Amino acid sequence: MLKIVIGIIMVMFGAIQLFNVYRAYKSLQKKGTASTSAFMPLALWSATLFGISFVIFGFAVIFNWL
Repeated sequence: MLKIVIGIIMVMFGAIQLFNVYRAYKSLQKKGTASTSAFMPLALWSATLFGISFVIFGFAVIFNWL
């Protein structure tokens, strides 16, 4: 039971992370200027990978794939 709860929390955290990346990307498209950090694409990419990995590991914990 505890593993299922932990898995659900991981999936929710990953989904929230992916939603925040989407919001940051849309905000960057609208409000990005020359003063925007050059590392922002790297930050968005790494945050996307982080969110996807949390979703995958969350489902792996829920369905006992690990």
